[in-house]
Amino acid sequence: YDASRVSILTEYADHIWNVNPDHLIILEHFASNAEEQDLANKGMLLWGNGNFNFNEATMGYHDSNKSDFSWQSYQQRGWSKPQAIGYMESHDEERLMYKNLQFGNSSGGYNVKNLATALERNEMAAVFFFSIPGPKMIWQFGELGYDQSINRCIDGQVRDCRLDRKPVRWGYQNEVNRASLRDIYAKMIDLKVNN
Repeated sequence: YDASRVSILTEYADHIWNVNPDHLIILEHFASNAEEQDLANKGMLLWGNGNFNFNEATMGYHDSNKSDFSWQSYQQRGWSKPQAIGYMESHDEERLMYKNLQFGNSSGGYNVKNLATALERNEMAAVFFFSIPGPKMIWQFGELGYDQSINRCIDGQVRDCRLDRKPVRWGYQNEVNRASLRDIYAKMIDLKVNN
């Protein structure tokens, strides 16, 4: 916990809110929960990285509570307001679908590496994700189960090419199973917004 950092960020936020009280202040902070709690209680939003835990769930792993994503909840963190912007994917974390298809668990005839199964696992994650109170971020085409690695190179190889352009897969929206995932996202967002 760094009290001087909290003080500086609070001073910045107060100045911004004096100019326009409607401005949103989002911090990529990743400090102790006590520090983030203080900033959240002052009205700032903070990124809530759920990639590891949600991806463990979508891949079918739970040993040692790997797929426990309860930390996405502001209540679990002891905050008074839902100020954590939860996300399952971002420009810094690997795609859920990529890891499902590469490393997914299996048991008998049930195999997460199967595309239809992997997409269903992401549907399950979306239901949990959007059910947790607070704002959410959806990373580019996550709602369609984008399955290209964030480390994919222009030549199609997967190595340290995080900044290379990734192919746009517009055709995904026409695939039945991917459209089903998109529909789950849409229905959960509608439920969240209207209830």
